[in-house]
Amino acid sequence: EGGLTESRYNWETAQVLRDLLQARGARVVLTRTSDDGWGPCVDQRALTAQREQADVLVSIHADGADASASGFHVITPATGPTVTAANRDASAALAAAVRDALVAQGLSPATYVGGDRGVVQRDDIATVNRAGVPAVMLESGNMHNAGDFAVLNSEDGRRRIATALADAVA
Repeated sequence: EGGLTESRYNWETAQVLRDLLQARGARVVLTRTSDDGWGPCVDQRALTAQREQADVLVSIHADGADASASGFHVITPATGPTVTAANRDASAALAAAVRDALVAQGLSPATYVGGDRGVVQRDDIATVNRAGVPAVMLESGNMHNAGDFAVLNSEDGRRRIATALADAVA
């Protein structure tokens, strides 16, 4: 809609986040070098965090739920074969910080998922469950909801989301 794809939203927001984190002295590793084509697969995204000895992994997305659904949600890993209790807890703390920073930027938790006020634990998302470091996946908003789309499609909205992520990571 309006020329904005999820891929473009993700890429543009990641660029803003990278710049904000680098300005704070962080070393940032992106799993893509451009918004062209596909890749890498979700397993490789997770394994990049391990290989690079990252402090955290943040995966940026936008959802595509029913148009009546709105808001963001932050996905965290569940304890399992690839997630220790310590990593689950550290990821949950990061997710809570992301949620709180997004709310401070004027955004609202999703109306259409369960969880804890916008934080949802899942065991079926490879990117966060295979990362080996504190990891979150942000569904920044619903691209099918007009209000969410307006935020995701604006430079100001992407900056607010990236600022919230930078604040949470810091």
